[in-house]
Amino acid sequence: MYCLIALIPFLPLVKAELAKLTQVKSADFYRLIIWQDALRVWSKQPWLGVGPGNFWVYDQRFTQLPILLRNFNKTGLGVAHNGYLQVLGELGPMGLLFYVSFIAVIIVVSIRLFHRSKMQKITTSKNILGWLDLHLYAESQLRYDRILGLVSLGLICGSAAGDFFSGSFFLIPRQIGGFNNLLQILTSWIIWGCVLYKDQLWRMARKKLRYEGKIAADI
Repeated sequence: MYCLIALIPFLPLVKAELAKLTQVKSADFYRLIIWQDALRVWSKQPWLGVGPGNFWVYDQRFTQLPILLRNFNKTGLGVAHNGYLQVLGELGPMGLLFYVSFIAVIIVVSIRLFHRSKMQKITTSKNILGWLDLHLYAESQLRYDRILGLVSLGLICGSAAGDFFSGSFFLIPRQIGGFNNLLQILTSWIIWGCVLYKDQLWRMARKKLRYEGKIAADI
């Protein structure tokens, strides 16, 4: 009896948690409808898509959401809530192919940058550290490149996974409040640009070494 009385102050908390669960179930149900709407928009122009920024216009007309949610100027909807479906609807299969290819390229380049930037070990055999079999590691640019590769890899993988349930990790969709994520998107693109720049420098250096080696062999 006393245990039940002690639980009475927690009833509002339990009620709030149950309300949250109900809202989550409702949001998931609406998300499935929105994804179906995205496929419906894509079906209107299956080859080239409806065009960048036009998803909102088509979705406003063909959506199957409840009437109270169809005024996208108030609800802020009108997007696919899935970056891949958003690109498919606006740019078609070819645009989606380039979209996925970009993700794959960044993953590969980030992994290559990480593996190329191994820390250099400094041998200390002529002092007491060498007798104790201890070594120092060089603090060089390779260390920062290694960190950059890891950050880029985690960022691209997290963004690719998050884009399944959102749509604003790579490109800003036409949506009310869409520019709220602008800083995060710009930061991501700057990091990926640095990784691509590092990869290009490495390619140029390797090409130069091959060219000089070929000249030496000819001589």
